Amino acid sequence: MPLPLKQPDPIENRKVVVIGSGGHAGVTCVSWTDEQLPNIVDFDVCIVSVRSLTDEVLNTIKVGRFKEISKKLVRLLISSGTVIVVMENHKWITVSKKTYTSRTNYEWLPFAISFTTESGDTIEFPKSDFNTYLSKLKSWHFYHFCKLLDIEWQPYIGKDFKVTIPIQPIAQNREGRHLASTALVKFYAPTYVGYEGRTITHSEPPDRETGQIVFLPPIAELDGQESVNLILQDLGFVRTTSEPAWVQNIEVPGTSKLRAEIVQLTQSAGEIERSIARIEAEYEKLRRYRSLLYSSGAQLESIFRDSLILLGATVEEAKYAKEEYLLLWKDVECLVEVKGNSKSASLDNVRQILDYTIHFQKDTGREGKGVLFVNSWRLIPAVERDTTEKPTFPDDVRKTAAKHGIALVSSITYFEALCRFLRNEIKSDEILDRIVQTNGVVTF
Repeated sequence: MPLPLKQPDPIENRKVVVIGSGGHAGVTCVSWTDEQLPNIVDFDVCIVSVRSLTDEVLNTIKVGRFKEISKKLVRLLISSGTVIVVMENHKWITVSKKTYTSRTNYEWLPFAISFTTESGDTIEFPKSDFNTYLSKLKSWHFYHFCKLLDIEWQPYIGKDFKVTIPIQPIAQNREGRHLASTALVKFYAPTYVGYEGRTITHSEPPDRETGQIVFLPPIAELDGQESVNLILQDLGFVRTTSEPAWVQNIEVPGTSKLRAEIVQLTQSAGEIERSIARIEAEYEKLRRYRSLLYSSGAQLESIFRDSLILLGATVEEAKYAKEEYLLLWKDVECLVEVKGNSKSASLDNVRQILDYTIHFQKDTGREGKGVLFVNSWRLIPAVERDTTEKPTFPDDVRKTAAKHGIALVSSITYFEALCRFLRNEIKSDEILDRIVQTNGVVTF
């Protein structure tokens, strides 16, 4: 009959043994080849590092060691203990060619487990366990599945008992294959056995269940010791005592000076952060002017307006017709229309701004000056535009605009002029003068 289960002790009272990794404070560490193993069943948690099972260890480990470990791990799980396995891919080696004896790195495991060698970096976490350890998992090179019990379980399975191994993934690939998982064994006692055992019903819920066995994948960037340390941290075994209130008034020589330096550097850091924030804002503001070359609609209208203000012009909201806005420079008032086209500027664009100037003349009795800013062929690189095949302003557009006193501003030439202004190679007055004084295509 299965042994009765005991409830796990509080975390601060639990004992941990690590097999295959050493140098961990506060726990018992043993190697695979130690002459004598501690009594694993006397511990609450057993962490097993498979990485240290090298070919050399597999060749030299004494006969019966794996069977000894397997039996004790079964007893540990039966008594509600926990087993955590830091896996490596499955391998086997030939120990003796004469006797055809081979050995695998999972002979000690009292479960049958299968491995499939594949690799990837898509990882899902359906269950939040071992977060510190698994946060380091960026790729995987195999997946596994725990499916059957080893013969070492037989003494604990009563006659006609049903046994299941529920498995839950902790980490899985996109296909749902297990990269990290947790399993336990559930025993269902028979509640009715029919004639000659042909019909058997079992208890529900299960009569008893074991502690958990956890399978965690290797992390290439971590060695065996670092891996176990992170697992211990996830288990809560890395602990410190918080400072009591009475220790706050005890000063260690040199700390006052260092504290003053920290305060000073913190103040300096604040000033540096503010400077960085200001410079980043200026940086992003200047980078926005690149959208003169690819944007359309409200985005293009806004950035052209901002660039005119940068040059020193005054920009006011539309008030005469349906123009985008008014450009005021010296004594000239211009009605501005902005277009972002996937092809060349069209006569319809010119007629639209011409219509605005006519409304302006009717309302004010003065001739209106129209400015048509066009980002033609905006979806192709700037160097491929304004060619014979892809003109910014076709001849009919040029002639109509010149005839009616409309300034045609190309996004390409305007952006180049703006860059020259920012490099102090041209004055803003020259750019704005050209815009308000030109009838036809504006050159800078």
